[in-house]
Amino acid sequence: MRTTYYIALSDASFFLNFSKIIFQRAKLLQIIYPTEEFQIHTFDRLIDEVSVLQDRSVHLKKRIEDLFYVLLNRAFTGDLTASWREAHMKKLLQEMEWQSSYLEKMK
Repeated sequence: MRTTYYIALSDASFFLNFSKIIFQRAKLLQIIYPTEEFQIHTFDRLIDEVSVLQDRSVHLKKRIEDLFYVLLNRAFTGDLTASWREAHMKKLLQEMEWQSSYLEKMK
């Protein structure tokens, strides 16, 4: 009869042996270490790319703000709604006809 204690010990020994095999195989792996010069060059290149992205981000933020203020100005001066009305005149006329017919039915 196997006791729980014996099973736990045999399970532990299995995992210890298994980890030994994995460690032995891992020691055979050849790992390529980049030179310090390559690491510095790569790091500098990445920093330059981040700098370019930050500059582009600032430019795009400015552009979005400009577009927002153009839209805001057009909305307050009525240009935005006037151009929308012109583009959707047919639909507006249909809605006005429907509203007038509905009001007449309400009388």
